Amino acid sequence: MQIIKLIKNIYRFITLILKTGNIRLSYVLYENNVSIDEFIYEKYNNKIILKKINAGIYVPRHYFIIKSIDTIEKLIERYNLKILVLDSQNILFEINGTKMYVETWEDLYIIKEIYLNKLYNLNIPFKHIFIDVGANVGYASLFYSRLLSVEKIIGFEPVKKTYEKALKNISLNPDLEGKIEFHNYGIAGKNIRLKFEYSEEFKGSVGIRGLSSSKKNNKSLKELVDVELKDIKEVIRQLNNEKLPLVLKIDTEGAEYDIVRRLWEENLLGNIKVLIIEWHDKGDKELIKYLNNSDYYILSLDFEISDIGMLYAFKK
Repeated sequence: MQIIKLIKNIYRFITLILKTGNIRLSYVLYENNVSIDEFIYEKYNNKIILKKINAGIYVPRHYFIIKSIDTIEKLIERYNLKILVLDSQNILFEINGTKMYVETWEDLYIIKEIYLNKLYNLNIPFKHIFIDVGANVGYASLFYSRLLSVEKIIGFEPVKKTYEKALKNISLNPDLEGKIEFHNYGIAGKNIRLKFEYSEEFKGSVGIRGLSSSKKNNKSLKELVDVELKDIKEVIRQLNNEKLPLVLKIDTEGAEYDIVRRLWEENLLGNIKVLIIEWHDKGDKELIKYLNNSDYYILSLDFEISDIGMLYAFKK
């Protein structure tokens, strides 16, 4: 049986090569179970039309679309996702009326977390201000901006290139621009200036902890960028003047521990009714300790990746 399966796989791979004349493209299609009758390849302009998702993409730039084809199919099924390929560089997604640029596999993974895994899909019954610490390119803020209970969104993204991408995504949705306010600095336990390792491919993984070894070894361009981080104490004290409860989302690639500790030390957790925290490396025990001492119900979830998890805290 194993031999028959091997022969079938070899045959499938060879037929892909014969159709495309491109070994690398054939391998990507083979690895992601795209069969020979599910695409049209326009060799003259390096464009492949994927019938399953009704989109024509450019290769190799858009290989990440093929690698995420299962996720895209689910988004089409559940949210009637619309895909607009603007040119050989730019792809636009529209989900539930919200538009966003999608550039990398990691972008699509974050969209999957938000819309399919529903990591941020909390039914918060009261009017509030949503604070997006570690806003990346703005996907979470755009998702929350559609919720009726959200009066205002304030986002913080320290990397200038990523911040500018977030502004572009927000500008695609003019009906939401007045609701979202973004700042080009990050949040930490103190005021500090640092250099972050930055990768265009993995911009959502940039932070204090640095890029993981697998991402450092990736061929995508990496550089050091200067960032400014501001003390969470100053930000929350200013926001407390808004007279609305706060919902705080923290995804800061390692700074979450200092941020929560600082909030606890300064007795600033009083007006924060909900915290949504993605923790990294050090686990959830330190975070739970501070939040338990501040009257929160806590739910903590581990991911399959052992050094990352989600923690949800709700004021009692």
